[in-house]
Amino acid sequence: MDYQLRQYGRASLDFAAEIAGQIGVKARPVAEAVRAAGLDEESLAEDLDSRDQQILDVAGRMAGFRVSNLCRDWYCNNHGQIAIRAFEEMGEAFASGLDQGLSGPTTLDPNPAYQPPSWWTDHWIHRTHGGWDGHPYMGFVYGELIHGYLVSRIASGDIDAQRWALADSLPDIGSGRVLEIGCSSGQFTRVLARRHPDADITACDISIRQLEQAQRTLNEMGATVKLIRCSGEDTGLEADSFDVVASYAILHEIPVDVTERTFRETYRVMKPGGLAVFGDVPPYEELDKFMQWKADFGARNEGEPFWRESATLDVRALLQDIGFVEIERFGMTDGPYPFPYVTRARKPG
Repeated sequence: MDYQLRQYGRASLDFAAEIAGQIGVKARPVAEAVRAAGLDEESLAEDLDSRDQQILDVAGRMAGFRVSNLCRDWYCNNHGQIAIRAFEEMGEAFASGLDQGLSGPTTLDPNPAYQPPSWWTDHWIHRTHGGWDGHPYMGFVYGELIHGYLVSRIASGDIDAQRWALADSLPDIGSGRVLEIGCSSGQFTRVLARRHPDADITACDISIRQLEQAQRTLNEMGATVKLIRCSGEDTGLEADSFDVVASYAILHEIPVDVTERTFRETYRVMKPGGLAVFGDVPPYEELDKFMQWKADFGARNEGEPFWRESATLDVRALLQDIGFVEIERFGMTDGPYPFPYVTRARKPG
């Protein structure tokens, strides 16, 4: 989507990106200090909170670590407000153009009677100011200015390439039916539509503002997708109707009881023999104790309230209990922290 930032927006977003580049645990120096303090895989506590205290007793004495945390707090507290001001600086004419982008081949069912669950309304995920519906054009603010402009500059790895890799891992869908759960502003939806152009794609999300942005960008590329405002745990869609159900990076954004209900709903709406594919954060069991702590520390301080419970959930056992078969779990990238970590499972034919 083309847009032109004005002076404040461009300067402030660039500044925020520079600050964000300083956040996050610098793994090597902290790991070296932890080892020098005599802490290793044997002596680090099993309990994550106790382990956090062990490592912070060491890392907290490091100036670089303290500066990194200050940068994180500043960025997390301010990036959403900066992005909103940058959008508002572009003026009413630009907003009017966004409204026009809602017309096109992609449809949106706003489900006006839908009431978002309290776990969603009570948390500003990623500490984005106001949450996903916190501004009339929050879909553009989050999808383009925060995710597209900021996150693409500061996140490790090529996030878009990861989406393509997940879409490429799907079988030849042809004209089959696909349901995407938790589509947000449509980044993965667009990849699905490009990679599987003949598929009949439906995508859902809780946020009406993010769905509107998904509609704009899908219309811009001429895609025909059905967007629905609902939660993946209760879609209201017909049983036994989808060949593939997929999601990218949504499970760690929801409580584990919602994950369980989402898996059960996935099973319900899938055709016999259908495939479920979820790309998300790797389970802690795949990481050593230090890398578990690193992931957990970052998540707790960057607005990810459900990350730990998601990363410690026995997904395989849950899927087996629901009735899925041919369950696979694997990282799509090399290295100590593969992302996305893929779960594949079938509904018996």
